[in-house]
Amino acid sequence: MEQNREIPFGTPERRYVPACALLRAKSMYYHGQDQAQAPGVVVDSDVNGYWCAQTQDAIGPDQRGCAPASCQAGRGCFRPAVDV
Repeated sequence: MEQNREIPFGTPERRYVPACALLRAKSMYYHGQDQAQAPGVVVDSDVNGYWCAQTQDAIGPDQRGCAPASCQAGRGCFRPAVDV
């Protein structure tokens, strides 16, 4: 049985972007849509808390901040999904 999953008025649509497979977001642990994403795909949000699974901190192993925009290929600590 298919359910109608309308987005409530005023709730922005979630935008998913590719990023380092080690990037974690708080919403990955409670939001159903975020939990269903493949490794290396995260929700892009200005209000979500992000951290690196390697350092367990908001700062990556290269001492730079963690976010979908910065945790991309070309960064020395970047890990593609196939490596995880």
